[in-house]
Amino acid sequence: WFAKADYTFDHLVKVGVTASFDGASSIGKDATRMTFYPAGELVLMAKQLPLLRELDVVNKLNLFANYGVMGNSRYSSKLGKYYYTSTPYQTIAGIVRANVPNTKLKAERDYTLNLGLETALWNNRIQLGATYYSIQAKDVLMTGQRSSILGTSTYYNNDGEIDSKGVELSLAVAPVYNKDWKWTIGGNLTTLSNQVKS
Repeated sequence: WFAKADYTFDHLVKVGVTASFDGASSIGKDATRMTFYPAGELVLMAKQLPLLRELDVVNKLNLFANYGVMGNSRYSSKLGKYYYTSTPYQTIAGIVRANVPNTKLKAERDYTLNLGLETALWNNRIQLGATYYSIQAKDVLMTGQRSSILGTSTYYNNDGEIDSKGVELSLAVAPVYNKDWKWTIGGNLTTLSNQVKS
């Protein structure tokens, strides 16, 4: 299930919201299979302000903020449920339990915040962007240890939490920009700081 709505007020402020319910067979059978993931965005199109509207050198100036929750359940469905495998014993084939499942295994969740601006100058010949981002990853899947008397010592649980923060800067320049030819040179620079919380 997915829904999205956008609204623009006076060509100046744009508000957007999205919402989704997602599920996956890899989630443990005793955990909530369906999860709600909301997101929202606010954009100020500052070029439409009276002070900038008549300024020809500025073609676009957007200030934005968005926040959203995303999930990751792209791990093997074998981690959250029992499964068996065949193992030979001398000359006889046998069936043994191959894992110690966590039936309460949940999807990993990322809480992402972006704050930034993007602008275009001199008939879009120069485009600049700057974004600060912060990502809180919760319920990160990690391995733990259980007694090997159960047949295997590997066990997975939602124990991890990681914080990631950084800044991304981008620049694109068009030395040639006309109706017949457009040549753009660009690049970006990104910083990243990770901290394992648990």
